Amino acid sequence: VNMYWVYPLFSYSQYELLIPSYEYTENNVELLSRESNLLNTFRIMSYWLNSNVEMPSQDLPLYYVLLLSSFVIPILAFAALFLKRSIKYVLLFSSVALVALLFAMGTQSPLNYHKLVTTTPVLSKFVWLLRDADKLSFLIAFAYSFLLGIFSSHVYTVLIKQRNNYKKPF
Repeated sequence: VNMYWVYPLFSYSQYELLIPSYEYTENNVELLSRESNLLNTFRIMSYWLNSNVEMPSQDLPLYYVLLLSSFVIPILAFAALFLKRSIKYVLLFSSVALVALLFAMGTQSPLNYHKLVTTTPVLSKFVWLLRDADKLSFLIAFAYSFLLGIFSSHVYTVLIKQRNNYKKPF
């Protein structure tokens, strides 16, 4: 995913240009963000819904099991906010996830940052970085992984303490 940005910069730096000649159109961004609503982006599923992934029919109970299970990882990741320990890291990664969530929504984002970037002359040089907003969802996965690590570490510590208290003689 990182090569998505690094390769164009590297290839154009050979020609002493800092900005690739990428044509940024609102139609392309709108097409790539068509399934990027809040819930799909929260579950990091917005791009997968565009592809030919087979999903069970909504009439089957398996559909609701799959739907509910897609919320497990984000909910457990943000459950780390309720921990008392290492809250500064939890707040840092939660804020990274929320900002990345807003950017990964593309044109569906409530911030409407695409219009700001295209109309501001200084920022319009960097508009090619936003050509596929779903590529920014790697930041969401990055933040989720750290939040899940913090949460599971806390749960493990609590379970070990309970096990040790259970084994102590009276």
